[in-house]
Amino acid sequence: MRLDEQARAEIIAILGENPLYNRSVILRGALLVLFRLPKKEREAAILEAAAR
Repeated sequence: MRLDEQARAEIIAILGENPLYNRSVILRGALLVLFRLPKKEREAAILEAAAR
């Protein structure tokens, strides 16, 4: 997966919050959150991320 500089910086910031986090846990958490959103909200979040 390719990440832009902003996404990399966000992952690094999240990694610094808890020593038990790693990149795969963060990505699985992000997918879980997206999955829990209603379809319209999930689509809006994905489109917002794509526009960055």
